[in-house]
Amino acid sequence: MIRLRYAAALLLAPAYAASAEVPPAPAPAAAAAPTLQVLFNTATETAASGHCDAAIPLFAALAVDPRVKAGSLPAAAIAVRHGRCLMETGAEQQGAALVLTGLPLLEASGEGFAEEVSNITMMLGMAAFRRFDHDAAVTWFTRAAASTDRAMRLQALVRLAQATQFDGDGAALLVIDKAMAELTDKTPDEKGSHANLLALRGRVLMNLGRDKEAAADLRRALDLSGGLTLKASLSDVALRSDLAQAMLLIGKRDEARKYLAYTGAGRIEESPFASATYMGVPGCTGEPGLRPEDSAVVEFAIGTDGQVAGVQTVYSRGTFAAARAFAEEVRDWTWSPASIAKLPPFYRNLIRVELHCSTASGEVGGVLTPLRKAFNRWAGPLAWNGIAGGPSPAAIGEDGERGDAAPVSIARKQVVETLRAAGKRHLAAGETRAAGAAFGLAGMYDKAADGRSLADLTQAIALVTAADPQRSDPATGPALAALRVFQLGNATVAAVGIKVGRSRDAWAKAMEAGLMPGLDDPLITADALALGTLKVSIATLRRAGTMGPDKAALLRAVADDSRLEEGHPLRQIALLRLASVAAAAKQYQEAQALFTKTGLTEQQCALIGDIPRLKSDGATSSDYPLEALRMGFEGWVKVEYDIDAGGRTANQRALIAYPPFVFVDAAKGIARAVRYDPTYRPSGTLACSATSETVRFINP
Repeated sequence: MIRLRYAAALLLAPAYAASAEVPPAPAPAAAAAPTLQVLFNTATETAASGHCDAAIPLFAALAVDPRVKAGSLPAAAIAVRHGRCLMETGAEQQGAALVLTGLPLLEASGEGFAEEVSNITMMLGMAAFRRFDHDAAVTWFTRAAASTDRAMRLQALVRLAQATQFDGDGAALLVIDKAMAELTDKTPDEKGSHANLLALRGRVLMNLGRDKEAAADLRRALDLSGGLTLKASLSDVALRSDLAQAMLLIGKRDEARKYLAYTGAGRIEESPFASATYMGVPGCTGEPGLRPEDSAVVEFAIGTDGQVAGVQTVYSRGTFAAARAFAEEVRDWTWSPASIAKLPPFYRNLIRVELHCSTASGEVGGVLTPLRKAFNRWAGPLAWNGIAGGPSPAAIGEDGERGDAAPVSIARKQVVETLRAAGKRHLAAGETRAAGAAFGLAGMYDKAADGRSLADLTQAIALVTAADPQRSDPATGPALAALRVFQLGNATVAAVGIKVGRSRDAWAKAMEAGLMPGLDDPLITADALALGTLKVSIATLRRAGTMGPDKAALLRAVADDSRLEEGHPLRQIALLRLASVAAAAKQYQEAQALFTKTGLTEQQCALIGDIPRLKSDGATSSDYPLEALRMGFEGWVKVEYDIDAGGRTANQRALIAYPPFVFVDAAKGIARAVRYDPTYRPSGTLACSATSETVRFINP
């Protein structure tokens, strides 16, 4: 949080000119209202003392006060200080717009506002940096670096180097050299600043591929910081992590593990990282052109609410766009508050993971995808109608993910909160149906496990019902059915919990018990898509080889439901799973006939989202890396692979690893031994494309 020391009280022009005549004595009156100067000073002092929530309404009242002349210096100062408070309390877009209306006049006014201009310029740069807006961040940090205040100048130069470290042209190194030239190393603070700049220089050199130079700078930074000790601050942990990475890149693995051991990474009991409620990675296709060999190390913190904060890519051999793509995905990760409470606060405030992009095709969809798309087609235009400044429907894919047209600065959490705000606005305006649409989308998009998504879905059902109690609009019934399926699924997952670390059979049985009542729910049974989605969801919880006749009957009902068009994805998934059931029973002619009815080629089948049931994980104690075992490391790796028709894996690769670089090779080896149920394919080719599992390494 940036605190501003404001200029002295602004001298406002009097509201009227003094008269030459002495006026008669006034009659007794009530106490005079505060002058404009007093009001301005009160608002300014309230903000400067750190109480922006209280200052915002004071500035807002001043902004519309007729005594403040539009285009004047007082008006500019009010706009800037009002905007700064809005930015500081979370309304960055609205606040920045206000700041920009008044900033030019403050800059032109001279030295009186120089410090305030430097501070607000830095704040605008930080806002751009947080939303991964490279050009805006560079512009604002460059302007802040021209400050006459040495501390501000150094701070801006550091941020400018961070913003340009992935540009690949070495400009960040020149910025760091400029900052170093201002240091004398005559005080402990100066030496600390020198160490921090060397650490940043080492990180930039790694991103440029100059790993030996990076290691040398990072070693010097460690020496200046006091060397390896059993005590460490967050900055010490970051430096040791950088040095461990540099050692790995130059092939000195033993040294790397030594430095990593002094970070505390991989030594956290009951690590909850692998049990996130949402943890995605960017795709290797589309923008920004990531390749399967591209990777990154991303640093972040997790709040007590399970939400991610302070995300930044610290290592990537790609462009700024690539570094941004990895960081943006991490920004959307979420955990349940109960799960993250197991993580000590110190480690929660600085976490690093290794990331790779996914080769999964953008066409891959799960069982829920058709229903989510159908709801979004109805709800999107209603929810966003009349909502200025919010993401457009084109900014989000039909299944709730960000689409190709999405502005890169839009995070899932931002979309969810914008939708909730839109729902409240629609409700206040009496637009009940639109409010229900907005809350429904928020509930479907939200991956956080804090109960709010379930509350959103429940409220959406009530609002859509109230808007059309007789369901005279043909779209009302399907919308309610979709909401009810997601509400039921959300409530069941909340009650049962996630699968990680549990028996698959026990988890599947508990999930079935929660979902089965929905088969008799009038809202759901009235809609073929909603009912088919629920039936397939229940049936595919079990292995094809152990599926009972009751679950197979659910699949047959969906496969034969003429209310769903020929070639509908749900019917295709049902037919594919039934073909595998028939093949498991050695009824190969029936399996062939069921496969043919899908109308899909074998290549298309691999993208349909019908993941076979896991048969064995293939892991043994000998798979634990000896170096990690010797040093007491624990961790996990999310691996991605294809599955062939025989249930074997192919094209194994890591997606997410914690700690970075330690367990990746071992996890890929385990993935090669994983086996799934056989899946019927006439020629025995690929059955499933780019599925993923998490491998946990627990030190005995």
